[in-house]
Amino acid sequence: MSVLFSDPAVGAAKSRSWKKVDFEELLGSSDYLSFHVHSNKSTRDMIGDQQIALMARKPFLINVSRAELFNKKAILSALDKGLVRGIALDAHYEEPTNTDDPLFSYPNTFFSPHVAGSTVDSYADTVTACLTNIEHAMSGKQLRGLIR
Repeated sequence: MSVLFSDPAVGAAKSRSWKKVDFEELLGSSDYLSFHVHSNKSTRDMIGDQQIALMARKPFLINVSRAELFNKKAILSALDKGLVRGIALDAHYEEPTNTDDPLFSYPNTFFSPHVAGSTVDSYADTVTACLTNIEHAMSGKQLRGLIR
């Protein structure tokens, strides 16, 4: 596999296993695109209609940052037109997630919870919340934190 990357903060780089290219070349040359950047004014909508038009290989898009990096309207259009093979989002456009989101209707979209803020305490709290919901389910009480 050839590994390409684009990062304006990193100087020219090349090794036997990876190579720095400009963003447009990355978009046009990739089968998979994985995004690992902060969400800010310059990265919001970094993938929109213009960038998707450069994706000659119909890549699979992976966003482990913030959903806003991908313009949602452009992503929905690209999925409808088959311009991308699919997407994976680690964070959602609405949190808590709304299951009426049209992205959930595509068979080639994948979602996971964003866990960048996870701590030892948050893992303990998650286990406690899960056990509490099991107790509630077994006793007929209302469950907490469900996505409907």
